[in-house]
Amino acid sequence: MLVWSVRAAWRRLCSRGWVRLWGALQRRAPVLRVAVHPVDFSYPTIESSVRAAIARNLRSRAAARYRDLLPEGTPPLGGGA
Repeated sequence: MLVWSVRAAWRRLCSRGWVRLWGALQRRAPVLRVAVHPVDFSYPTIESSVRAAIARNLRSRAAARYRDLLPEGTPPLGGGA
């Protein structure tokens, strides 16, 4: 999972490097989750990092929702479609 931490300046700095490293280490994983929170977009360097990580990973993966990853025929949770 790629996730950024924005609580402190040192975390924002480390997050950008960690996300790049972890993404490279997980390049062969069939699924890579990207976890982004609204506050992450309050920081331009983090927003750039998020967008770059998504773009890099979409070169070798297709974007999917959770329900796209379930076996066909799995009933929806909560009655939604």
